[in-house]
Amino acid sequence: MVREIKRQLVHFSGVFLVFTSIYYGKEITVKLTFFFLIFFILLSIAKKLSIKISKIMESIFKFADSFERKEKIPYKGAITFFFSSFILFLFGEKNLAEISIFVLCVYDSISTLYGYYFGRIRIFNQNKSIDGMVIGVLVSTILGSVFFNPLVIFFASIIGGIVEILPLKIDDNITIPFSVYVALLIFISFPL
Repeated sequence: MVREIKRQLVHFSGVFLVFTSIYYGKEITVKLTFFFLIFFILLSIAKKLSIKISKIMESIFKFADSFERKEKIPYKGAITFFFSSFILFLFGEKNLAEISIFVLCVYDSISTLYGYYFGRIRIFNQNKSIDGMVIGVLVSTILGSVFFNPLVIFFASIIGGIVEILPLKIDDNITIPFSVYVALLIFISFPL
């Protein structure tokens, strides 16, 4: 229970990439996401191969493990998060990438925590809940409206919510931001 709260707080903290992009630009954000992507890939390999480089490395493993679910690929959540962020910021339009990553961080964290503790209306026989989705959309829309167009962030949050509750086999750190990005491209290309 405490581990899930810690995981979601770390996930939520990914909005630092959005703030980095807003205040320092796309180029710095691409470099930062690439650095963290490589760092977590190397950390995962070292963990998988049981490489004990130093006491510092053991401390890093212990700290990082306190936030992660037990997966076949160590630090898979961090790797998929920074992979999506890197690709969107490298190849995507800056503002749309910011919104997509914002929705991933805020919507996914809030909906997961709310659904985990208070969710009543389960869907697709999963740990996902309709009420978690609604709260996630509301909170990400309210917080996102400080930085982005309220209608756009509302639309993006709904798309993120729909994609997140679907019973997909692909990690939501990939499906949410890419789906939101594509939906925003369509939304902007064909305004109402």
